[in-house]
Amino acid sequence: MRSPRKSLVALLVVPLIVLVSLVTVGVANARQLSQPDSARTELTTPTITIRSFSYVVPTSVLHGARIKVANNDSVTHTVTSNRAGKFNVSVPEHSIRYFRAPRTPMRYGFHCTFHSSMMGILKVR
Repeated sequence: MRSPRKSLVALLVVPLIVLVSLVTVGVANARQLSQPDSARTELTTPTITIRSFSYVVPTSVLHGARIKVANNDSVTHTVTSNRAGKFNVSVPEHSIRYFRAPRTPMRYGFHCTFHSSMMGILKVR
């Protein structure tokens, strides 16, 4: 037979454990939700990196995706679509710019308007 004291402890301890668990989960979720959108999307933003007068391009990007261009060189470059009007962004030295991928899935050749040897392909899916 259970003593009244053990039953009282069980009635108080179990809800307390449940309450602490719920608070802990709530705090963890609040921290995740309180991160700015830029911090969450920065991890998933496809990036074209310009380094040593060449492009490092993601394997593919979603149509309409926001694309980051990071220029690590000490001169201005562009990311200019070979198809007129699809995308064109000028990126000053040691800076970052963004543009939107075209809405039509296909492979888009691009180049730097200042440096003819710089070429790349953006695969939009």
